[in-house]
Amino acid sequence: MLGPILFLIFINDLDPVAPMVDIIRKFADDTKIGNGVTTLRGREELQEALDELCKWADTWRMEFNVKKCKGMHVGHNKENHVYTMNGQQLDTTEEERDIGVTVSRQLKPSAQCRNAARTAQTVLGQLTRAFHYRDRHVFLRLYITSSMFDQI
Repeated sequence: MLGPILFLIFINDLDPVAPMVDIIRKFADDTKIGNGVTTLRGREELQEALDELCKWADTWRMEFNVKKCKGMHVGHNKENHVYTMNGQQLDTTEEERDIGVTVSRQLKPSAQCRNAARTAQTVLGQLTRAFHYRDRHVFLRLYITSSMFDQI
């Protein structure tokens, strides 16, 4: 029980390390930063923030898993810029899943809907194979019950 709380206390001073970014979000051992970048100076500030975060991690004998770190350029006609952490180039992604929600580069819900439909089709396929009696009310109750177990 104390592990997550102590970890959050330990990384509590992460926010002032990069004051030039608009967004710093921490959840358990996951950190996200974001910044509105429209100019060359904005790109430089975001890279400086990444460098400062890496220095902070070195000071506290922690490290970011750069292989898991990704960049997403959100919006239309955004020029892709390459960012680095600890001298390693960050991968870019078109969509990313975070806390159960899929966020795409265009901020459209189509990827989230596609994933939800795929999950529903999988559950319905399993129910169809397992139960040959297909009364609508029974089938609906089975589907709702199986969906509740998926969330646990």
